[in-house]
Amino acid sequence: MWVLLSSGLRRWVVFGLAVPLLGRLLAGAGRRIETGKGPTKLSRGLQRAGRLVSGRARKDDPSRD
Repeated sequence: MWVLLSSGLRRWVVFGLAVPLLGRLLAGAGRRIETGKGPTKLSRGLQRAGRLVSGRARKDDPSRD
């Protein structure tokens, strides 16, 4: 079925749905690791990647205050 979609629609699905979902999953995994083991490089990296992918990097960045 994926082949039958036009390239523009496939691109919209990937960038409009899959990328934000990936960002939320990465950030959620980072938060879950941080609550269990405390802040680690892995948890901070996952949260940063999640913010970057989801487009919230500039709004939520504490270093920009």
